[in-house]
Amino acid sequence: MKGTVIRSVAILSLVVLLPGVAIAQSLSSPAQNFLEEPDSPCYVRQSDGTVIDLSSWCVKNPPAVLSPSASFVSNFRSLAKNYPPNIRQELNQYSEKHRDSAIASAKTTCRVLRYGGSQAELTRSRALAAYHSSPSEVAKQQITYALAINQYCPEFANR
Repeated sequence: MKGTVIRSVAILSLVVLLPGVAIAQSLSSPAQNFLEEPDSPCYVRQSDGTVIDLSSWCVKNPPAVLSPSASFVSNFRSLAKNYPPNIRQELNQYSEKHRDSAIASAKTTCRVLRYGGSQAELTRSRALAAYHSSPSEVAKQQITYALAINQYCPEFANR
């Protein structure tokens, strides 16, 4: 019962923050079925009998979780959208055709940061930039570095 009260208070505070959530007076709706279950997160009955309908905020089917590799490629493509069309096209082709290489490059970035520090990563980045200086290669390095920090070594995010 204590958990229900705490959950109800938390959910009720959401109602204050989320305008447009319907408040139902009648229990002759699907809310009736949920209220019979002791800990329904979608409907809350207040002490005066009023039912607050939160079903529009309930997740019935949780989103599919992507594998780390699929997430990396998806995020790579999302970041590529920030570049001009010609560069974006090259970045998307790279992420499709050389997926494993892109992921390995991000993981290598993290290894260099972990074992050599930020100065070693800076040296590596400069060497790569000197070797591959085209705009699409620079964009690829920028995206790879950002995603490496974000997905594979978040401990370096604030450094």
